[in-house]
Amino acid sequence: MITRIVTIGFCVLSMWSCASDIRREQSSTTVPGTSHVEQIPSPSSERWNRTPYEAIFAGSHSDSQLVSLCTLVRHPQFGGGGLYRVDALTGYTERLRDKRDEAITYVEFTLVEDWFKSGKRLVARIPGGPAGPDSELLWEFNLKVGDIVGVLFRKHRADNAGYADLDPLGVFTRRENGGYSNGQLFTKQSVTASRLGDLVKGLTGGTLRDSCPYDEWPDLLANSEQPTVALPN
Repeated sequence: MITRIVTIGFCVLSMWSCASDIRREQSSTTVPGTSHVEQIPSPSSERWNRTPYEAIFAGSHSDSQLVSLCTLVRHPQFGGGGLYRVDALTGYTERLRDKRDEAITYVEFTLVEDWFKSGKRLVARIPGGPAGPDSELLWEFNLKVGDIVGVLFRKHRADNAGYADLDPLGVFTRRENGGYSNGQLFTKQSVTASRLGDLVKGLTGGTLRDSCPYDEWPDLLANSEQPTVALPN
């Protein structure tokens, strides 16, 4: 019997990230020229309990901030995005540099549709996975092998071993109505993957200090709280 461990994350708008110890091993600084690793690592003395998954599941999660689409795309940590197929999910228990053990899962992606600076094949390294022989740390979002998902990657950083980085708000999964949502955006309307890609492309190139030509805010906000800037036709 596997014991599943639930963690609660808190997203901070200024960081566009849920705090995670594995992302703070060294520093949160993006390292220019960091290579994009495109293969999952092999078991070693620092990595064990290899566990292939057909699906991963989110634990309890709390967002302290609601984040707009423009904020996601124009954040300094935005590292490109596109529509991807999930090819494999492989978990490990890993020994971190401070000698702590951490549950890690590697997600293998293949590009389906390029939105902005998307690699053809990427491997993301995310928290969650086998925490021991009989325990499992739940993840920050749901994914299944074979899923086609919209992904806004974070930049490769030194504290993520050269792998692509993901944030729950950067993962848009397909809903029953055929539209894509990250759980905050597009929960009440059906936005296709191609439409989402067009919206992302139209927001690239600016910074958070620039005004957005349009934006989409979380549906959890009351209508009176949402800005009047409309999405393009």
